[in-house]
Amino acid sequence: TTSFRSEKKLESKMVVRGGPDSCIIANVLLTSLNIILHDEKTFQELRYPLCEIINVGKSTSKTSKRAMKQRDSLCKEISSNISQEKLDLSLFVVHTVKKSSKDRNRLKLLDLEFTAESPDICESWINEIRTLLHSNKDRPRKLRVYVNPFGGHKKGRPIFRQVVLPLFQLAEVEVALLETERQNEAHDEIVNTEDILTKYDGIVTVGGDGFFNEVLNGLLERPDFNPSIRVGLVAAGH
Repeated sequence: TTSFRSEKKLESKMVVRGGPDSCIIANVLLTSLNIILHDEKTFQELRYPLCEIINVGKSTSKTSKRAMKQRDSLCKEISSNISQEKLDLSLFVVHTVKKSSKDRNRLKLLDLEFTAESPDICESWINEIRTLLHSNKDRPRKLRVYVNPFGGHKKGRPIFRQVVLPLFQLAEVEVALLETERQNEAHDEIVNTEDILTKYDGIVTVGGDGFFNEVLNGLLERPDFNPSIRVGLVAAGH
């Protein structure tokens, strides 16, 4: 087995904000599998698997004055010499998910904002996390998305455009979109497009159960069907 030490990539003390008014000083460890936070005050350990991280980049979120004041105060505990200008350049955000408190089977978006001791440390963390994400062969690069704009209460198009597409864009996933105009259009394309299973990393349907079954039946009718192909369902039916 691989030792914990051999998985270690980076380690830094940072201020972490995981909510509107929630800031902590943490020893942050990046391994090949997780981002691990050790809260210096409570000694609590929090793990964020890399497989659940959507992306990482410079912080562009709007922060409340109260949160900024709390963050700046904690940053001074880490480095009393850091200027406000460098502080603003030392922020990066990790876009990930967390389980809903109301429904443990439902995931919610979570933005973790990190403030490092310097812009150089910030850049090294961004680059290393991106390298790990891009090296993960299980992450999809290109998806074929079928949207049924007519089924149910005609929610397919707005759900895709307002919820699903921004998430794919954040994850830097290329989307090949087809909004169907007739019944069995998605089924027919899947059956008749020779390279569809090799051209895309997966197929996503946005619609109801019937629309999903249409796509699934098309896949099952192909002589080269592979059970390992990834098929996703975004519910937008009744």
